[in-house]
Amino acid sequence: MSAVPAFLNDFPDSFSPMVVKELRQGLRARVFTGTLLGLHAVLIVATLISTAASGAADTRWLYEGVATLVLCLVLPLRAVNALADEVKHQTLEMLRLTRLSPLRIATGKWTALALQMLLVAVSLLPYSVARYLLGGLELGTEVMLLGGRLLVGLVLAAAFLAVSTLRQQWMRSLFIMLPVMFGSFGVVSIFISMTLGGSSSFGLRFYGPSGMVAILVVALWAIFAFLSLAASRIAAPAEPLSRLKRTVHLLAMLVPVVACQVTHEKAALLGIIPILVLMALDALAEPINPVPIAYVPFYRRGILGRLVMPLLAPGWVTGFWLSILGVGLGCWALHGAGASDAVPYFLLSACTVWMACVIVQCLPSMRRAEDPLVMLISTLLVIGVLMGVLGSASVAYWKLGGKEPWLMAVLPPTAMVSASSFRSVQERENFLQTALLFASVWPFFLGILSLLAWRSLADTRKQAREMAAGPG
Repeated sequence: MSAVPAFLNDFPDSFSPMVVKELRQGLRARVFTGTLLGLHAVLIVATLISTAASGAADTRWLYEGVATLVLCLVLPLRAVNALADEVKHQTLEMLRLTRLSPLRIATGKWTALALQMLLVAVSLLPYSVARYLLGGLELGTEVMLLGGRLLVGLVLAAAFLAVSTLRQQWMRSLFIMLPVMFGSFGVVSIFISMTLGGSSSFGLRFYGPSGMVAILVVALWAIFAFLSLAASRIAAPAEPLSRLKRTVHLLAMLVPVVACQVTHEKAALLGIIPILVLMALDALAEPINPVPIAYVPFYRRGILGRLVMPLLAPGWVTGFWLSILGVGLGCWALHGAGASDAVPYFLLSACTVWMACVIVQCLPSMRRAEDPLVMLISTLLVIGVLMGVLGSASVAYWKLGGKEPWLMAVLPPTAMVSASSFRSVQERENFLQTALLFASVWPFFLGILSLLAWRSLADTRKQAREMAAGPG
């Protein structure tokens, strides 16, 4: 028997060491092998049943359900504790000693999991061919559905990897269970609608070529957004990723604009909103960076670097002004998409986030917390629950008295809940205008706090300017 070629004995040297490490551990894990064996056992039984029934349509629900469960939930969930385990076992510092950047660490873990998911997806192709030969199904539809499941799984794996940076187990569980419960219905409905299409060109007919390209671009942006978020949360203050993240997010906002120009669909502008939400939450939750080296790249780029520094420098201080710019773009997108009625609610939602930021920055215990993102999201959850209950109760109380709940315009969350109680369009508009007037206090106050915090970094920026002017 001939010897095995050398290049088959191990991974090539061109592979990232992080990918090789995670791929070796992942392929040997019992979760992966057990999932793979169980998946194929179920699909073999489904194929035999289809053969006996002389058709694959009767067992399609079983194939679709098992494949979706594995590719969109079971395998992506393996990333939930990926970075948390590194922190728990204190191996993250050892990884940094290898000169691997935080982004390469996060990308390496995701790439290893993506390769495993790709391996599982490729192993499903023979079943698609067999079901096509049995009749009743089209191969193009099967391959397209399989690719869609893989793409959804890759995005979820990146999202779960970002969630794995949370140190609190209950917070990781909360971030996972809520999207899984509510998002699973949407995923299932999409696959059902695609299944009922009945032809291999259904995806192209339903979305169009430009729509398919837009979906792919959105998936790539989402993967980058979650991976960069995970990397920034494990990065040292001397190597922040805010400049890269925020630049990519701002450039990503151009994609819906281009899509609107190409397809002439004004609703494409609404794609700016999710990009804005993720960018704003990430930027507003960044701690103030007191390390001069973090500001050196801006001074080395001359006037242009100094102009963009108030938007792209690390920390919530610049994140607030970036969110102001993003909210302006969001309002423009809503107007352009013909959804002007939603602009007041969008502004009230933004003011709610800024109100939570003010609370976090004014309370010393929250401001000095180890994880500002957890503090911000926890504050938003508490505000949402308390103000939602208060707003609903006030609406019921004022209705019993035959009056309108104008007092609820004082706070943005209660204003959004109470606005629906006004039957007259004119009264509702007046109420929303009053609510926006009260809500403007929060960005004004947060703007003052950000200017004071930016002023406190004057010495840091001076050292960075001197370092940029020095040799090398």
